[in-house]
Amino acid sequence: MEYEKPKCECGTDLVVRMDKIAEFEFAIKKDGRISKKGKRVTAFSQSNWGSLHCNKCGNIYEFNYDLIGQESFKFKREEQL
Repeated sequence: MEYEKPKCECGTDLVVRMDKIAEFEFAIKKDGRISKKGKRVTAFSQSNWGSLHCNKCGNIYEFNYDLIGQESFKFKREEQL
């Protein structure tokens, strides 16, 4: 069975929104302010929370994906939030 991208009830392809977490390091300047340029010290990590969004009508859905097998990491639409 071929994978089908998740679609909204209005027919638009859904996009994934996820929280991403990373740690940055900033130098302290001589005047006590934080430097504008920072250095990322940890890789981006994904939190376990996210949702599928429709950019056309604004609907939001839960998502699910398998961690193993042929369908691993392919997003599937679940219930509307």
